[in-house]
Amino acid sequence: MQREQEKELQALNKEGDYDKKIAELNEELRKQKEQLRKLQAKYREEEKNMKHQHEQLVMLEERCRKMVTLIKEKKKER
Repeated sequence: MQREQEKELQALNKEGDYDKKIAELNEELRKQKEQLRKLQAKYREEEKNMKHQHEQLVMLEERCRKMVTLIKEKKKER
């Protein structure tokens, strides 16, 4: 098994494909890291938006509770 890997590695080195393959893999890694950074930024922005929406929802629910209470009080006055 070890010998087979060594032979393959030597064959790659002889053909000059090894350096080319490393360069290709490094480029792919760079692209994937950039894509990861973009996705993380998008995720942070969406988290921020969801937090804001949640805060708005909580505020509106509180307003609704207050309005229901006021309506009940007005009905009692009649």
